[in-house]
Amino acid sequence: AEATREIRVVVNADDLGYAQERNRGIFEAIDRGVVTSASILANGLASAEAVESWRKRGGSGTLSLGLHVNLTEGKPLADPRDIPSLLVTENLEDRGQSESKSRRAFRGKFGFGEAVRNEKVAMPEVLIEVRAQLMWFFDKFGRNPTHVDGHNHIHVLPGVSAVIASLCHERSIRWIRMPLEDMDSPLEDRKQDVFCKQVVKNAKVARPIFASFGLRMVDRFAGMKLSGKVLSRDRILKHLDTSCRQLCCKGGCFIEIMTHPGYPSRTGDEFSRSPERLHELQVLTDPKLTKAMMKMYKLSPFPTIEAPSLRTSKDIMTVSRHPTAVPVHYMESVKTEIKTPVRNLMLSPPVKTPA
Repeated sequence: AEATREIRVVVNADDLGYAQERNRGIFEAIDRGVVTSASILANGLASAEAVESWRKRGGSGTLSLGLHVNLTEGKPLADPRDIPSLLVTENLEDRGQSESKSRRAFRGKFGFGEAVRNEKVAMPEVLIEVRAQLMWFFDKFGRNPTHVDGHNHIHVLPGVSAVIASLCHERSIRWIRMPLEDMDSPLEDRKQDVFCKQVVKNAKVARPIFASFGLRMVDRFAGMKLSGKVLSRDRILKHLDTSCRQLCCKGGCFIEIMTHPGYPSRTGDEFSRSPERLHELQVLTDPKLTKAMMKMYKLSPFPTIEAPSLRTSKDIMTVSRHPTAVPVHYMESVKTEIKTPVRNLMLSPPVKTPA
């Protein structure tokens, strides 16, 4: 038991700020359950409420708050005129009126991924929007996020991964999600199963890119196979036991469990309206789960890791003179990725810079 406690388990709640009902569920999972971390949507309909509620909790070292980068749902933070390739015109019908209005909004979960694959998304525009969301976070909390992950896992998409990695490097953000999960067993939802398997493929390509920017990733990840009604106390504990054996109970290892607790929302997509959000909340606040996890493992937030002092400028591609800086040839490859969509997903491996 003592050996397994050396492994830290981060239980992260995604989509903070999505809706009031989701906020309520996430904070309940923090206060009464095993959730130790959350990721907030900068453009969520209830993000202002989420910010206020988080601030009231102060700077507790038992929680971490990250940015849930969103390029798939809702309105952007950047000027729509600056990011046209990220947006489509969305028609909104006014209730009780025959007239309709429209707005520029993101392409959607599947629409954005398809646009990236078809090279219809301009990576400089991705940079503009992600930077706007990072600046929003800093403005609201007076610091950078502890970690970064992507709504619908957009952060591991080809091209997008390099942009986000470079921005994390620029702002000395140390943790980024690595959604490498065993997807051998098919999910019940065929479309979701295909989507999740593609996420894993993208993650394998993104991993060396993230590592080359000095980003820290957990040793094991789970969440896509545990999402919704299939989440249970036994499945969580089984996953942790399997991960622990694979890691040989090495000290200093991290496991992340991605969750989506909440109450069914009145707005948003089918995922957010689903009673499965409440099911996840009930599982995560089960006292038996809390007792079992605290006995065997160390529940932990993403810890703050001091980054080396990096010289940056308005040009995101400026390379630090610090010995751990990203190799120049690798940064040149990333420049190419950002300027033009990526055809070949694998970049040449980075080389070590001289001390």
